[in-house]
Formats: sequence, structure tokens, C-alpha cells
Amino acid sequence: MKKLIILLLLISFSCKIGQNEYQTKNENITVYNINDQVPINSKKIRSIKYNRNIIKKNLDYDSLIEKAKEEAIKNNGNAIKIVYHKPLEGNRKSIHIIKFDILKVNSSQIDNKRDVDDSIKFNDYANINIYRYGGGYFIGYELHIGDSVVKIRNNLKITIKVKKAAKYLIWVNNKKEETVELDILLGKDYYIKCGTKVGFFAGIPEFKVMDNTLGKKEFDSFFPRKQ
Repeated sequence: MKKLIILLLLISFSCKIGQNEYQTKNENITVYNINDQVPINSKKIRSIKYNRNIIKKNLDYDSLIEKAKEEAIKNNGNAIKIVYHKPLEGNRKSIHIIKFDILKVNSSQIDNKRDVDDSIKFNDYANINIYRYGGGYFIGYELHIGDSVVKIRNNLKITIKVKKAAKYLIWVNNKKEETVELDILLGKDYYIKCGTKVGFFAGIPEFKVMDNTLGKKEFDSFFPRKQ
């Protein structure tokens, strides 16, 4: 019995080591978004597209990027460049179709990119970035942010500026009893993802205040067909 317990502990320990090594390798892969320029001397190894076969696995945007990083590691690349991104609004969650290039980039050029200061300069306003993908139910609704009202439709990407730091209540249409409180500070960015969920007869409006890391990734890589 003792030998069995020791064996199980060793297996568990080795799995954790392997997982940590895997995470470290993924962190070493640099991601260039659609609007990013890659270094001039970059070498393109291959292109890969994740289409509807991947969608069936219900992977979110972050999971797809991690999967793309795995492909870069397998192909001896050290960077990926997103060249196409089509997000769609699903019944339960958003789905994404992406195409990316696996690159080999000079390590000094990658280090320069990582050294760039991404800190936000202080402004006397806050940015509220609101977006909604295409697909899903074609219904519009109103998103209330305090006293402001934003008309929400499919394929929407908009930024509004708030010049007063305060706690704002957010709700859709007339459902003021179903509110979310957002504590807004000046000089900061916030991300609100809108969509619809399944109802008995029609789609039900919904929104989510996103984690800044994922919200920024989705917002920056989303280019609506119509504005």
C-alpha cells in the first residue's frame, strides 16, 4: 500500500512539473494581433486556420490563442500573427474563427516588443469599450450605463468616455431590477460584452463586464463588418 501511495505521489509530481514546463513554453510565444506589425526580418513557417471544426469544441478566444501557441511550439516558431478573426455570437457563448501565421522572429526584436510600456497614461476620463459580435439573434436593445443609453445591435464596437469617477449601475432595457454595479475610475479602460441568450420565444438581451485582459484581446481583435 505504501509503495502504491508513493508511486501515485511521484506520478502527480511529474505531471505538475510537465504542466509547469508546458505553461512556460506557451508564455514564451509572442502574439501579434491583427493591427500589430511584425518585425521586417520575420520568417513565416506556415499558416493555420481554426474553422467550424474547432468551434464544435466550444473554445473561447483565449483557449484558441493558447492552442495556436502550441502549434507554434510544434513547428519551432516563437511567435504567431493573427491575420483573420471572425467572432460570432452563439446561443450559449461566443465562438471564433481565426487564421494565424506561425513565425520565427529574431529574439532581440521580440525582447524589444516585450519591453514596450503598455501602461495607460492618466486621462481625465475613463473609456468604456462596448462590443457585440454578429450572428445569433438579430434583436436590438438599450444598454443603460448610469444616465447614458447605448443602442446595442449586431456587429457593434464602440467606445464611450466617462468623465466622472463613480459607481455606475448598468442594465438593459427596462430591467433596472437586474443591475450590475461598475466602479469606474478615471484613466482606466473597461470592457462590456453584449449579446443574447436563448429565450422561449426570442433571444433575451444580456451583457457581461469583462476581465480587462480578455476584454481587451477580444475588443482589439474585433472588426465589425458594419459601423
